[in-house]
Amino acid sequence: MADVRTALRDAAYVGIGFGVLAFQKAQVQRQELKKQLEQRVTDGRQGFGKLGEDAQDRLKLVEERLEALGKQVDAAVDQFEEQLDKALDQVQDRLPEQVKDVFGKARTAGKEARTQVRQLAKQAAPKTRTASAA
Repeated sequence: MADVRTALRDAAYVGIGFGVLAFQKAQVQRQELKKQLEQRVTDGRQGFGKLGEDAQDRLKLVEERLEALGKQVDAAVDQFEEQLDKALDQVQDRLPEQVKDVFGKARTAGKEARTQVRQLAKQAAPKTRTASAA
């Protein structure tokens, strides 16, 4: 019985971990791309005023696309969480009553942890230049 709980808990943690890792990876890539683009914009402005304006427009477009990508990642993570919840619902339905309560509490704690991690990741993400420049 303890092995089943441990396996289920480990499976839930792995699922949560994959979702968090996917979200973090997208955020890191976004930040790296943004840093690269900002450096290019700075270099362009030193030599060419018009080129700098064009680059700013492109940066805005990239930021919009990255924001859309962030929303897609959020949607994918949400979809993954829904699938994980459905699978865990099925597992929980098969468990004895005594284990269901503990399993339910573990799932609730996992959901709360996922929510906190996502909120922290969103807070840590740098604000876009276009939003602050507008």
